[in-house]
Amino acid sequence: TAAKEKPIRMFYAIGVVLLSFCLTIGSWVYRNTALYGRPVLISTNGGLNVYQSVTPIDGKIFGMVPSDENISKANRISNEAERDSFLFSKAVEKMIWDPLKAVKLTVMRFLFYWGFFDWEVQSGREYNYLYGFILPFFIFSCAGALKKAGGSRILFAVIAYFFMTILLSQGTVRYRLPIDGCLFIAGAYSLVDFSEKTRHRAMFFTAIAAFFFLNYIIFLKSGTAKEVIKYLMRQIGLW
Repeated sequence: TAAKEKPIRMFYAIGVVLLSFCLTIGSWVYRNTALYGRPVLISTNGGLNVYQSVTPIDGKIFGMVPSDENISKANRISNEAERDSFLFSKAVEKMIWDPLKAVKLTVMRFLFYWGFFDWEVQSGREYNYLYGFILPFFIFSCAGALKKAGGSRILFAVIAYFFMTILLSQGTVRYRLPIDGCLFIAGAYSLVDFSEKTRHRAMFFTAIAAFFFLNYIIFLKSGTAKEVIKYLMRQIGLW
């Protein structure tokens, strides 16, 4: 009986979550429809974000509004929903007109999203050494370390949702910050898993400490590290 009741309780729990979600978003959609004369799911920035993602300043600076003819036309549209649709359509046109460039920009956004630097920051110690430290362990988790822990797949679902959404609209690392906690949890799982399996724990923890301090040194030399990454990206034609 208990085994039969468990799926039913799960079904009701999922139903309550979905109902709460629909009521919350639905009320906002109703407000937007009344205000703009057309359904708008959440905000009217989607078109601008997508347009910025295919027209980065200088061909490589995402997250900033370009100054071009389409932006000028959009600024003359008073209705926010219509402005949003206009910019989205222009972004799609650019992707269709030059698909190779669209693919290149997608690769750039991918690299920037998972990068160690916030490229919108122009000075200071910018290297995220905690992220640099945990990233290899997170990759190991993605490769299969979490398969035996079914509940942990929720972490990957959250990460995948944010990543795929942002990949289409932005190329800045600050949009990864909401999921950094999930990355650390997944990475920590692999780190603990490795420590439990190793036979030479002292050597293992020494190597882990050395790797951490290596990332901290890179943090102290953020400017040099940034220039090295710029050079490598120029070499492969992405900068």
